[in-house]
Amino acid sequence: MVRLIINADDLGYAKVNNDAIFELMDDGKITSATLMTNADGFEDAVCRLKNYPSCSFGLHLDIVEFPFMTRGRELIKKKLIDSEGRVLTNIRRRMIIPNGRFLEDIFNEWCAQMDKALAAGVPVSHVDSHKHTHTVRYLKDIFIDFCKKYNINKVRNKNQDYRYSDDRPLYRRYWRDIKRRAWCRDIAEEFTVPDHFEEGRSGLPYLQIHEIKEDMSIEWMCHPGAKKFADDLPRFKSDWESTLKTKIQKISFNDL
Repeated sequence: MVRLIINADDLGYAKVNNDAIFELMDDGKITSATLMTNADGFEDAVCRLKNYPSCSFGLHLDIVEFPFMTRGRELIKKKLIDSEGRVLTNIRRRMIIPNGRFLEDIFNEWCAQMDKALAAGVPVSHVDSHKHTHTVRYLKDIFIDFCKKYNINKVRNKNQDYRYSDDRPLYRRYWRDIKRRAWCRDIAEEFTVPDHFEEGRSGLPYLQIHEIKEDMSIEWMCHPGAKKFADDLPRFKSDWESTLKTKIQKISFNDL
């Protein structure tokens, strides 16, 4: 049996995102979401998520889009943010040579975001990040330290397995997995993680065509309400479960 976590990213991004995510939770279509504490819809999300005790709510770390809560001097010096905390560049797409002060400033920003979630009473179940920035290789050690500081033992691991995706040709899926293998192995040694990670839009076609007989856990990521992922809301509102060849049990990160 496949134990399936369906996690909606970007809760708190804006009210439209919140509306779509909670609509799917009302319908029992998704089981989890990760919350952005520095985004415009944070307060709205916090007021509403308490109505869904059977779902898990994690922290969606953001250092690529919304203004930073802190103003680390090294982050400004390296032009990651300006003096007002506004993001100037995507850390995943720009070559940055990190030093100790830079890493400390990132760590402090993550802590500020976590502290805001905890102060609002969010039961943080796990951690992932906007644009997967927690998987930047030179941030791995401070990410591990950050999770340990807050006793977080469940995280997103981008351990995609070329065997369980239909999103691109086989050789490209295999090469993608090879590049991530070392990071994923280290994270899996430190934390409790699902056996496999996939986007719902690519994982769903696979399970509609193939039958997985082994016992495993899978995290599906989705973005209900996001313009770039406009198909996610109607996709998950549909009766997609009846189209699968694999028997599934929907769980949350609390059940992992």
